[in-house]
Amino acid sequence: MSARGLIGLLVVAGITAWLYAHRSLPPPSPAATGSAWSPAACVRLGEQANEAVREASLLLLRPPVDPTAWSGLRSKADAAIAAAEACGAAAATDADRRVWEPLRGALSSMRSLLSELDGAARGGGAASVVQQQEQVDAQLDRARAARRP
Repeated sequence: MSARGLIGLLVVAGITAWLYAHRSLPPPSPAATGSAWSPAACVRLGEQANEAVREASLLLLRPPVDPTAWSGLRSKADAAIAAAEACGAAAATDADRRVWEPLRGALSSMRSLLSELDGAARGGGAASVVQQQEQVDAQLDRARAARRP
């Protein structure tokens, strides 16, 4: 194996290991996702959305990218982001907004990341995926911290 091939393999393995180590918690139970504002449920929905975006990004590590598989994963990620955004619509108090603001920022960053991944799936580049994912993780951490009394 050439040095260039070995370096490429190490980069892919490093990204895969990082994505695996930073995966989200399991999905919330159906009882936790009611229509009333629940900071814990909304943060979990944000984590689910983040996991769906990560799952989509992992597909790009195995070229060539199957357009049908990409479309399905992108749709799943879009739906998860939309569900988390809908949950945030019920945030009414200042305490609710302290949780919602970083979560909304994370969801916005996830949409941007998903758009960049979409470009990469169609043959473009995705230069800042790791940095964007770190930004999403930091925003989710702030939302988790804000929901604690």
